[in-house]
Amino acid sequence: MQIGRFYRCEFVILSVVGPALVAGCGSGDTPGGSPQLATTTAQSPKAAASPLTAGDKSPGSDFVSTPEGWFHKDCGVQVPDKSTIISEADGSLRVEKDGVVINRVPKCQHPPKLSPRFRAHAQPSASSEPPAINGWLEFSSFNAPPNPSGTYYTELTGQWTVPPAPTTNGPTLYFFNGLQPSDGSRILQPVLQWGPSPAGGGFSWGIAAWFVRSDGTFAASTVAQVSSGDALAGTVSALGCDPSANGHCTYLIGAADDTTSIGRSIQSDGDNFAYTMAFPAVLEVQNAGGLTNCSQLPNTTSMAFSQTYLYEPGPGNPTCFCNEVATSGTWGTSVDTTDSPQCGYGVSNFSRGTTLSF
Repeated sequence: MQIGRFYRCEFVILSVVGPALVAGCGSGDTPGGSPQLATTTAQSPKAAASPLTAGDKSPGSDFVSTPEGWFHKDCGVQVPDKSTIISEADGSLRVEKDGVVINRVPKCQHPPKLSPRFRAHAQPSASSEPPAINGWLEFSSFNAPPNPSGTYYTELTGQWTVPPAPTTNGPTLYFFNGLQPSDGSRILQPVLQWGPSPAGGGFSWGIAAWFVRSDGTFAASTVAQVSSGDALAGTVSALGCDPSANGHCTYLIGAADDTTSIGRSIQSDGDNFAYTMAFPAVLEVQNAGGLTNCSQLPNTTSMAFSQTYLYEPGPGNPTCFCNEVATSGTWGTSVDTTDSPQCGYGVSNFSRGTTLSF
């Protein structure tokens, strides 16, 4: 199943926000033939440690773990599947379902405690960060190349497989791909998580769709439970773009389980930013105590994100998936090589994909 196209154009039906947007769906096929699903390599169980407790190093009971750091619980919302997230001029969020307003999130008044890697691509925060390893442990990235039809991404798709569970519960783990604008002030991301989050879930695998801003505001779909070995797909796809602006698009953010045919999606207007930075693969750790033992990571040596496709618009069509950009040769990589514990971290790119090692 070509989930990047199928999920957007057939599985969900969402209205496009704003009359100036030009809607578009690509062909039903993803280039490159049948997808080769990512695989993980099992190994003998890692040495277990005692379960982690937050203790006195918690950032505070009013803050919750997100894929981008610790955010105040009053600044975000869990939304039903297939909800639409609309950014208002005053910095608040409006949530709609089937054209009816179901929730509003006021502009955040509580500075978030941003993940170190997210903060490196975002506006500075006055907040201190939690101790130990917290944040983006490793990732691949690629900036949109100059394009006369518009320098922004209209689509990012990728596939990966749910890895074996950690042998010890500890921090919340987030695996995802996603898009950001050049200032890194927000991110659109389909996420696989292990551990609790505002989207729901616990110490089991689950998928959700997220829209997160560095000012502390966020929205997340509910979590859908998935299992080790399931084939997943994550996509961020433009549903419509303003032809008079460079990259002001409405996006569908979708996470789907191809094995069980379940999924989660939300739609966002993207805050009228041009999304020019792609992250084909990211591993993030988020917990008040941080990562303290390698057994708190999946019981495997590596995890591959494959069948990654990145598109920019084409002439006369600001929404189309017309211009495929680099398939991995010039993607950047980043690895945390200084914090402890070191668990064999590494990032390597291959054709249309990235392998994260740990």
